[in-house]
Amino acid sequence: MELRAAYIKNENEMVFNIELMNDTKNTKEVSFSSGKQYEIYIVDEKGKEVYRYSDDKFFTMAFIIRQLKSGESLSWQEKWNYTNKMGEPMSEGVFDAFIEVLAMVETMDGGEGQPENLNENTKIEESNLEVVLKFNL
Repeated sequence: MELRAAYIKNENEMVFNIELMNDTKNTKEVSFSSGKQYEIYIVDEKGKEVYRYSDDKFFTMAFIIRQLKSGESLSWQEKWNYTNKMGEPMSEGVFDAFIEVLAMVETMDGGEGQPENLNENTKIEESNLEVVLKFNL
């Protein structure tokens, strides 16, 4: 599995494009424990968090399961209006956007669609579900 992320800076907002792609030869089962399938948070040069996507949001309590065949992907898009946690416009500077997909991933056996017994070779590493994007305002 590969997590890809990119951003597009517009005049009034930044658009984050997120894609979780099955770049393996096996079908993968991707499961989410709620409607919150990803998190984005932005920190300034000093490491202070200035924005968090999930702040002031409510998410459904639902177990979501998706099967991704080889080459298939899940994608999301989120917009940020350049304001901090207080709703104030951000000043210029260098920032890091941390993007994390909040999923559990299992390899499918290809038979009846049941997960294989998990071992070190079939579990996805958490580091594969997070990317960091550096940008300037």
